[in-house]
Amino acid sequence: MTERQDLPSQITRFLEENHIGRTELSCMVNDLVADPSERALTSRTFDALTSGVEPTTAGLHALTNVLQDAMGFEVDVSKIDRLDRKVLGVIAQGVGGVLCLSAIYIVLGGVAAGEATLTALYDAPVALTYVLLVLALLLLASLEGTQIAIVALTDKKVSAFRPAYPRGVEAARLVQSREAVQRYLAGRQFFVIFVVFVIAQVTSFPTMSTFPFTDISIDSAPAFITLLGFRLGLFGALFVLWIGQLVPQFVANKDPLYFLNLPGMKAVIQLCMALESVGPTRPADWLSGLVRRELSVPTARVVKHRELVQDVFGYEVIAQRYCWDLHSAQQWDFEYINVYGIQTDGITRLSERALRFFGQLEQAQFTNVLVNGDGQRSALVGSLGMEASRDEDGWTLFAQRITSEDTFRTGDVVQSTYTLSGSGLVDRGYLMVTKPTKSVSFMVRLDPTMTDCPGLTVNIYQYDDLTEQARHIDTRHIEPTLDGTQRILTFTDLFPRLIRTMSWSGVSCPLRSSSRRPRSRSPEPVRLARPRCLIV
Repeated sequence: MTERQDLPSQITRFLEENHIGRTELSCMVNDLVADPSERALTSRTFDALTSGVEPTTAGLHALTNVLQDAMGFEVDVSKIDRLDRKVLGVIAQGVGGVLCLSAIYIVLGGVAAGEATLTALYDAPVALTYVLLVLALLLLASLEGTQIAIVALTDKKVSAFRPAYPRGVEAARLVQSREAVQRYLAGRQFFVIFVVFVIAQVTSFPTMSTFPFTDISIDSAPAFITLLGFRLGLFGALFVLWIGQLVPQFVANKDPLYFLNLPGMKAVIQLCMALESVGPTRPADWLSGLVRRELSVPTARVVKHRELVQDVFGYEVIAQRYCWDLHSAQQWDFEYINVYGIQTDGITRLSERALRFFGQLEQAQFTNVLVNGDGQRSALVGSLGMEASRDEDGWTLFAQRITSEDTFRTGDVVQSTYTLSGSGLVDRGYLMVTKPTKSVSFMVRLDPTMTDCPGLTVNIYQYDDLTEQARHIDTRHIEPTLDGTQRILTFTDLFPRLIRTMSWSGVSCPLRSSSRRPRSRSPEPVRLARPRCLIV
């Protein structure tokens, strides 16, 4: 039984599952929405949802657009319980069923009765007509499916799947470059046009006067059905659409390597590329060459994130949060939350090295909690032990390996919470991103007695995987905001891919009055062991 959820419920659930709070939403709105009135509307809608108040329709649409653009949120229309949608769904099922039966009857029956154009006008044997129909449909299905599969696998590493899909990997390797894909698509389009013309001769019945195997005249049907269905070939077009186009496309979209692994797919790709090399598609190159302008559209960060999760890791960090509460110049609390989302069955262990901490610890507490795919909170997740290593500069690296009694399953969520408190001046932190991560937020909350706050300076670095060097490319300054009497410094990033250093030293006179002088750290490029975000 499908669980029914209206749009507000779907949005609320998405916000909860992705740990999106006001801080993360503000980041999205500031990046994506330019109109101040629309920004305010989106924020009001978020407040209404989180407080249980019914939001406006315009507000829901505005919030939905932001979540779609920033986080890939998709509305599941089938779960929205509306009478008109139910009625339309019933009608669509009925129309689809009638058309399916009618198309199969008319096409197969018409060919058997010798009414197809190829038979009626050119005296082709009925058996030959059937053979041509089957071969044309198989070739068209191969062309349609390989197109979807090749586009889906472009720039993907497929070698690891060779044991399961040996023919599929070999086929995919034929079109790994942009030039090869273009050659295949050009040759493919030629064959599609040719095959469609052949099929049209088999599935249209211009001289048919009665329904197949009956004495009922087709003129007894409404005139538009006679014209579209029998003279122009609508029934044949629908038959070809289902069997030769949509079915292979849907299969290839679900598992592109499975489709390419089917017998003959590699030969179809080679055939298309061979035809292109002969030259029948070259005039199109000449004409398109008149347009010199090229537009390079970058891949959305949410798409790159999904590909990395699906193809490499099998899990993602849904949210990573760092929150400092500075009560005075010498007393502070710190909370770090790291939330994993499992996307692939069979994972047994999660390694975590995401917290590097600066300061003098007095108390520390660590917990791991598992929430399964059904939303049920289970017992604490096991850990092979928390490791802490301290260097001479005062930094401590926390690392642990999270385990489960059974393998983790798709939909499981594991939340690690680190609660620390200590004493002494703290004017820096360290933010690490080593796994595909949806959102990272960093917050410093200042006690009302800590005045004269200058803001948060963010230095942005580009990380080089080959040289393991971080190159400084930008600097931003973030002003504090007021929450009641507290001043808050906040930085949030979605799908983080850059290294960022931050400094909030000098946030107040009381901090500066401390006898302990903080170490200064140069904003020059730093050498790192792997990609991560750095806050200093």
